[in-house]
Amino acid sequence: MKKQIHMRLSLCILVMMLITFQGCGKTNQASNESPAVSENSTNVSSPESSEPATTEAVEAPDEFASDSKPEAQPPRENELLNIMGTAYQTGKSLIIITEAKSKNTVPEAENVPFNVTVRVSNKSQGNLNYISWTPVGTDPKPDLKTAYIEDDKGNTYPIIPIKKEQAIEGQILQAELKPGEAVKDLLLFSELKPDTKRLRLFLPGSEFTDYKDLAFNFQLP
Repeated sequence: MKKQIHMRLSLCILVMMLITFQGCGKTNQASNESPAVSENSTNVSSPESSEPATTEAVEAPDEFASDSKPEAQPPRENELLNIMGTAYQTGKSLIIITEAKSKNTVPEAENVPFNVTVRVSNKSQGNLNYISWTPVGTDPKPDLKTAYIEDDKGNTYPIIPIKKEQAIEGQILQAELKPGEAVKDLLLFSELKPDTKRLRLFLPGSEFTDYKDLAFNFQLP
């Protein structure tokens, strides 16, 4: 009886050992088929599935983005001097209208121009450069102030320019005046209206006039 019980116990133990051995084998087989994953591993997307990188536009600072230019300075405005008579003197120069009348000094001119002779003198201790008020060329710049005459009725008479620096007798385009020297210059204007008596001669300022615009108010004889 005891032998039978020991045999059955031994058989049960053998069966249990077989079952345990088979389970361990399956576990080892599953471990070999599945590779181990490291706890420190990082998921990396493949190049095919990654989206292309985009770069945001960066705006430049205002001081670099601005292409504005500084505003142009307005032209200098000379002081206008109203002169009663035919003479004007500064500390360095003297300007006198010595003659003003209508006469045909230009043979090819259709009209009789109005002639104004101006005598300019150097009263300074150094040399002075005189530049004539007569413009050169048939089309002077529209923004360039030029000499003109205005009568008491509001009529204006522009100065007559010379062509290609071919001055007529009595005209001086430029002169270097030493201290005490003087020169006469002939200015020609459009023909005056009949019976014109009172005139206003406008001469734009220059270095010779200390940059003052001169307006001579006088009466014809």
